[in-house]
Amino acid sequence: MVYDNIFGIDKDYDAIQVAIFSIYLTLLDYQEPADIEKFKFPNLYGKNLICSDTFDVDNLELKELEEKKLQFDYIIGNPPWKGSGGDQQAKAYLSNRRKKERNVRNAIGVNNNELAEYFVFRVSDFCSANTEVALIIHSTSLYNSKDGVSVFRKYLLDQFYIKGVTELACVRKEVFDKSNDKSIAPACVLFYKFANGSNTDSNIITHVSIKPSRFFSLFKVFSICRNDIQQVQQNRLKENDWLWKVLVYGSYLDFILISRLKKMDTIGSLINDSNRFVHATGVTFSENDAKYDSSQWIGRCFINTHAVDCFFLNPDKIETFNIQKLGRNRSTQQDIFLAPMLLIRHGLDMEELTARSVVSNIDAIFKKSLLSIKAYKPEDISVLKSVSCSYASEIFSYLSILTFSSVGIERENAKEQELLGIPYVEIDNRFYDEISSLYNIQYQENKKIPIDGIKVCKTQEDIKNKAKNLNEAIKTALRLSDDELDLIDYALTINLHVVRINSTNDISKRIELLRNCPAFKVIKKEDKQLIDYAQVYIDRYAKSFNRNGKRFMVDIHYSEQMIGMFFRVIDEKDFTEEIHVSQTDNNLLALATKLSSQRITDQLFVQKDIRGFEKEFFYVFKPNEKRLWHKAIAHLDVNEFSDAMLRAGGEKNE
Repeated sequence: MVYDNIFGIDKDYDAIQVAIFSIYLTLLDYQEPADIEKFKFPNLYGKNLICSDTFDVDNLELKELEEKKLQFDYIIGNPPWKGSGGDQQAKAYLSNRRKKERNVRNAIGVNNNELAEYFVFRVSDFCSANTEVALIIHSTSLYNSKDGVSVFRKYLLDQFYIKGVTELACVRKEVFDKSNDKSIAPACVLFYKFANGSNTDSNIITHVSIKPSRFFSLFKVFSICRNDIQQVQQNRLKENDWLWKVLVYGSYLDFILISRLKKMDTIGSLINDSNRFVHATGVTFSENDAKYDSSQWIGRCFINTHAVDCFFLNPDKIETFNIQKLGRNRSTQQDIFLAPMLLIRHGLDMEELTARSVVSNIDAIFKKSLLSIKAYKPEDISVLKSVSCSYASEIFSYLSILTFSSVGIERENAKEQELLGIPYVEIDNRFYDEISSLYNIQYQENKKIPIDGIKVCKTQEDIKNKAKNLNEAIKTALRLSDDELDLIDYALTINLHVVRINSTNDISKRIELLRNCPAFKVIKKEDKQLIDYAQVYIDRYAKSFNRNGKRFMVDIHYSEQMIGMFFRVIDEKDFTEEIHVSQTDNNLLALATKLSSQRITDQLFVQKDIRGFEKEFFYVFKPNEKRLWHKAIAHLDVNEFSDAMLRAGGEKNE
């Protein structure tokens, strides 16, 4: 049985021997004690378990295994992760395969020479039409790209049926808590089949994003919510590469909103006019490879990256440049060091996930961690101020969570193409000038001894109010609907907390954040959030049902563990209020809680909604958590009910 069913490849001899030993131990478990003494172990080395580099196509044992074209049912693996790690054999394999596939629409390729991505493609050489593959890969393979283009994902989507993705990035510290590596890389499990030339457009992908939850802080188990499981047609990802990230933190409603925003003129499209602007990152310091002369800049101002804050340039962090040689000197784009220029930090503010930027009126040198947009014409300073306002806005935070490749996955920073890819919104410069002035006042007040605490608090409050007015102006300019505003609010009040938890390395601190996370808090009976959720149903159905002496109403049954909502059409004579809230029977809710939880493993549960239709009403039951009863979720839920009603009506008519 072993000879016919178990095969493996590893370049590490010791790993092969351990695998063989494990198989032997398993075989012994199936033997009677009396038979063990005469049991003959199968010779697996070099036949079933091959010690070889997977990309050594000249290895005879490996070649023999490939040529057998065995009908493998499953191929599973944890390939090595190593950015820029593809060796000569891997590169040669990819080059030869590219030559064989000259007629393929999107040529085979990997990003950043990532070794695991080579393995994703190599396994197809051992696949039959029915072989199912599951590999653990670096999550960034699904999001990162060079200049906004991913050759890896293009080929993957064209040549393979993606059956599913289980994203572990948000819980990587918990999943790999025994790892000795303090900076645990984000991981996902990729499930796929080789298409062998067939069209993959209509294939349906199931995407699961496992996120932190209060269950882990309490019981050390993971819980998957209904909204963490999404399905998407494969061609959607071909057409919209950014959709990969939306699947982690958003929904199809977010997809619709972002699609609309992406049709607008971007900051990048505006500043690409070389007669008006130039943009680039700064210089690179290097101790080992400093070969570019920078003596012409000695004596200029040097702006420390941390000097750049939201609408504010800290004078305490501006020094004098005194470096003779650099690793990169930007010799062809020296205009980026000349005022006026907008300086933007790639690292985002963790409190709000905004980009810190400021208009500099001084010539200065800075490092590559700052992006500069230099305006040649004085009148274009207004453009720089508008851009800075956008970077400090809630819409930027929303887009960073939903579309930026690294945010909420690995680290909270933004790539240049992401910073320049958001919509350009022309904003009254008074917003920038007033907020900038307030930050300068705050700086001056904090320098005084003693500090006037009352004045500092008032200034902070003024900043907050001005920022609120700025956000309202941007939302108005983008013509955001109430439903779209709900999506943004969900990202900022729910997902932002998940991102913060994900960015924390210390496990005990993460657990503390989970326990205190507002997203997982219990909703109070009198909380307006429940009314807001129910109101979405009222707005959708009341107009249709309020006729012929009938009224639509929502009956909310509340407990601290579970909340149920019944949506009823009643006689007008019995109608008293559109939304009624009452304390409910704990026994009923205990039963609902039990029914809503599906155990997958000892540490993994699926938390399902209980929903359905009866003759006089339809209903939904969910755990009492703020994140599950947000208005944005209500829009998703009510759409599903409407779809179910339409299907039921269609079936009835048939």
